[in-house]
Amino acid sequence: MQPTLNKIDVEAMKRDLKKFEEHYPVGVSRAWAWWLQDIDKLLELPYHSQWPLEILKRCPKMQRPANEDITIPDHLQAMHDKETVETQ
Repeated sequence: MQPTLNKIDVEAMKRDLKKFEEHYPVGVSRAWAWWLQDIDKLLELPYHSQWPLEILKRCPKMQRPANEDITIPDHLQAMHDKETVETQ
């Protein structure tokens, strides 16, 4: 499906961003400004793309450590013990 921005009034969004900029966190305001600035680039098709499944297929399988190799930190073990003790 070809992306389209026909239904988006970009100029109105730019005007509204200026009006409401002070009501948004700085990061949100910057993200919207960046998006509106580079809106034409969003419609460009990438020159090169890589299907994520191909990357996953090439990854070596991770070996899970044996249960004997796992040591639980003392503070976590204490928390576990505290929660599993029967209430009196």
